[in-house]
Amino acid sequence: MKSKQDILKFKTASKEEVSSKILDLKKELMNLRFQHTTGSLKDSSLLRKTKKAIATLKGFLTNNVDVKTKK
Repeated sequence: MKSKQDILKFKTASKEEVSSKILDLKKELMNLRFQHTTGSLKDSSLLRKTKKAIATLKGFLTNNVDVKTKK
């Protein structure tokens, strides 16, 4: 999971970059869920942090599209 500063750099990134990062985080979330289910996940807060990162990036994606369509 990336830190908050690493996620914020995607605020000005292109739509394709943000979409690919969301896809990567969704894959990571799936792996974390498997680890949680099997009991091998040491830090369960990673689930929440990953979900928040995905939501933040989706917000960037939505806001980025809104800004481009208003011009």
